[in-house]
Amino acid sequence: YNSGVDFWRASILASANLSDEIHAEVAYGHTENDGAAVDTDAILAGIYYDPVSQLTIGLEGEWIDSGVESVQVDLVTVFRF
Repeated sequence: YNSGVDFWRASILASANLSDEIHAEVAYGHTENDGAAVDTDAILAGIYYDPVSQLTIGLEGEWIDSGVESVQVDLVTVFRF
């Protein structure tokens, strides 16, 4: 990343199986920009359903604070072939 700003990032993810078809995830990420006024924190949580091995359907929400707070909610579908 060549922007002239030094930074570091760290993230952590925890996942738990609630049943054979359902799992939940929680994640946290932080970016610190040296020399910049704004750092970023984000927390993501989601729950996912796998009715068959080729399909995952989930609902996730994310809170982001990078000087301005925002919230995103997403419906996730993943097809595997």
